[in-house]
This record gives sequence, C-alpha cells and structure tokens, in this order.
Amino acid sequence: MFDALDRKPDDPLLALIGLFRKDERTGKVDLGVGVYRDETGRTPIFRAVKAAEKRLPETQDSKAQIGPEGDLVFLDRFWELVGGDTIERSHVAGHAPIFKAAGLNIATYDFFKRPSQSLIFDNLVTALEGARPADAVLLHASCHTRPAAS
Repeated sequence: MFDALDRKPDDPLLALIGLFRKDERTGKVDLGVGVYRDETGRTPIFRAVKAAEKRLPETQDSKAQIGPEGDLVFLDRFWELVGGDTIERSHVAGHAPIFKAAGLNIATYDFFKRPSQSLIFDNLVTALEGARPADAVLLHASCHTRPAAS
C-alpha cells in the first residue's frame, strides 16, 4: 500500500535549522523553531509552563494559533498590570519587539487584503526590490487568518 506513495520534498525548516547549527558566526539569530534555548542549546521547560500545561486539559477550548501581534487580551491585561498610564498602550506589541531587542532593524509592508483574503503581490515585490545586500527577509506563511469584520 505504501509503495505507491511518492517521496515528498525535505522540510525546508529542518534544512534551515541545520544551516543555523553549522554557522559558526556569533550574534546569529535562529529563525528555525520559535522556542527558547539556553547557552548550551537546551530547551528547558519553565516551571510556569509546566503549571499551565497541567491546567490546559481542563480549561483549553481551542487549538487555534494566535497572530504575530500576540494574544491581544493577554497584552491588554499585562499592560494594565505593568504599564498603567505611564506609556500609551498603542506603543506596545507582542512580536516585532523581540526582533528589535535582538538589535535587528524591522521593515514591514502591507501584504494582505482581509476582505478578499488575498496577497497584495505588488507590495511584496516592491518591498523585496528595496532589500540591500546583507538584509535578511523573513517571510512567515500563516496557516490561519482572522475573517474580516462584517
């Protein structure tokens, strides 16, 4: 039965992880799998994560992923706790600041039309044409989108 199956191409993410491991330069950024690794390359499980995992089977009602901006309800509540009135909430986000904290300059572009659920291809091409030598381009395909407001 399995003899009729064609071999599928290798997973490019695994190839990216391999390239990262082989790269001996310092200051590199691992864009492979989005997990924390300590200085020895281990991925420890934090106590808070273990505690949350114990509660998930009882409280989890979805397996949906959140968008790159982060969990907006969590960010709002977190900001109430730590930011209060000191800094305007519109200056806080949950994804791109990680890259900025790593010293990367971030450029973005409008790439998606929510009403038609389609890519704005010309914007993508224009953004890529503006890239210079030594720039890195991170294209993150998403398996989920939020429907347009009706």
